Amino acid sequence: MALREQGRKKKEERRRKKEEGRKKKEEGKILLCLSLTAQFIIFGFCSDF
Repeated sequence: MALREQGRKKKEERRRKKEEGRKKKEEGKILLCLSLTAQFIIFGFCSDF
């Protein structure tokens, strides 16, 4: 019984780590897109003047 309980906890922990990793990747992509967009806008305004 105890071993089965430990196995379940390990699986849940692994799944949680995977989900956290996926969220961090998505946040990284969003931040990258935002920074690229900001740079594009800034350079666009600078080239207008």
